[in-house]
Amino acid sequence: MTSRFAVWASSVLLYLLGIVALSLIAFRIEAILFARQVAAVTNGLAELKIGTSSKQEVFARLRGLQPHNISDDPYPFIAQCEECLSVAIPTPRVSVWLLTRMTTRERTHPQ
Repeated sequence: MTSRFAVWASSVLLYLLGIVALSLIAFRIEAILFARQVAAVTNGLAELKIGTSSKQEVFARLRGLQPHNISDDPYPFIAQCEECLSVAIPTPRVSVWLLTRMTTRERTHPQ
């Protein structure tokens, strides 16, 4: 009887360890990709020169740069300029999926 329980317990433990290991690997890969995107944006910003870089050069160096409509800004006190541009780096999908699942569980199953 104890040997069956030991086999069952060890298989459950290995299964849980596998899930944790795969999650850690997925988060690490996701973090590396996110860091590359952030580094690309900051390197592009570092290469620009205020007053001398043309608008075309700015758009060429910072892929994903979008004009920001000031009238649609929910925080109008932040952007006090004639023309604003913004770059959005999307939040990694695995993190969003896990965090939304965890917060949904907390709302539906309070402790």
